[in-house]
Amino acid sequence: MQKRIYLLAASLTGCLPVLANISSRMFNYRFTGLEYFGYYLTQWINTYEGYPFVVKASVAVLVLSIFMVIVLSFSLMYDKFNNARKENFYANLKKRYFGTLLQIFADKHTYTDQEVLQLTAFKDEGWKGWRMFFVGRLLVEVKSQVYDDYNFHNVSAAVRVFGLHEFVENQLTFGSFNNRIKSMQLAQFLMIDVAESILVRLLNSSNHVMRKEVRMFYIWLSEYEPFRFFTDPKVDYEYRPWDSLEVHHLLRARKFSEKEIPSLVPVVSECPDPKLKSCLIREVAYWGSYEDINKIRDYISSPELQFRNAAIQCMGIARFEFAEQALEHAYPQQTEELKQQTLYAILRIRSGKALPFFVGAYGEAGVATTKFAILMCMWWYNDESRETFEILESSADDNDRLLFQEVRAGFEDPTAD
Repeated sequence: MQKRIYLLAASLTGCLPVLANISSRMFNYRFTGLEYFGYYLTQWINTYEGYPFVVKASVAVLVLSIFMVIVLSFSLMYDKFNNARKENFYANLKKRYFGTLLQIFADKHTYTDQEVLQLTAFKDEGWKGWRMFFVGRLLVEVKSQVYDDYNFHNVSAAVRVFGLHEFVENQLTFGSFNNRIKSMQLAQFLMIDVAESILVRLLNSSNHVMRKEVRMFYIWLSEYEPFRFFTDPKVDYEYRPWDSLEVHHLLRARKFSEKEIPSLVPVVSECPDPKLKSCLIREVAYWGSYEDINKIRDYISSPELQFRNAAIQCMGIARFEFAEQALEHAYPQQTEELKQQTLYAILRIRSGKALPFFVGAYGEAGVATTKFAILMCMWWYNDESRETFEILESSADDNDRLLFQEVRAGFEDPTAD
């Protein structure tokens, strides 16, 4: 028994330092990480343990609401400060360079990189990230001011001088998804010759938006096969109306940079996407030769309504007089909407030979909107057709007379550029 007492005493003596340490930690313990959350959650549960659930839930919602208001207030304050800082940076940037860049972009004389550097007095301040995107925004705004008559070579020189070329390539390689999209948009609008080796790795991007934008960019970038992806049946373009504007812009960029635009007719015939095919049919009117437009004339009688519509618009945009007879011949088989498109296309061609067709179409028309389109075309076609308009008005019934009055009310020429 005595031995047991001695053994117990020895054990307690050995444990005293440990017990002292535990006692000290009880009063000096420092919470770390999620332990704070656990401590206050325990306190919360113990404080409201005896209250009904409704009271607990109400207090919890109130506290969380207060907490969220505080967080959102600080977030809004930071966003406001950050946006003000960025807009202030852009305002200073615009004040320094906008006027000079506007003159350079609109000047017919082609400047070298060194001349652009001297004229703008640009100083490389090591800008990165959002600051470089604002530099791109400035160049886009300047180019938009002279979009109809800018000097492509001077725009390219400014892109190189301001360091956008290297920045865009770097973002397309290492940037986040959002930065890659913004960089691709800058490359498209400012016509930046991005290295094809950078774009190749983006052709199979996991994001469908990036895949499509890269394939579209080849319209501008590629020298010999700009439409290589338009005829591939395995490519899903997920066509949207915005794409028509994008295709037109990139083809226009090729024209301004004096790059060759291959014939679109073979691409039209092989394109598997009907919406994209319709878009390309319309584009033939802008960039196609006489022979190309003449081949598109066959689509006026296509079984597909959207191809007919695109072909009719193509003939009107190109003012292709040789297609007038085909338009008149196909008119009776068209829908009411396509009949109106045909009428406006013939008005736009203005060969001076279509008055008998307008008169005959008016006599056969049974839909008010189509009659209105015919009368509008007769009013604007030429002096002789306007005289015929007045003769028809004098013998019109009460319902049709309202259409004549509407035309006289001052509508502008629907085909005016």
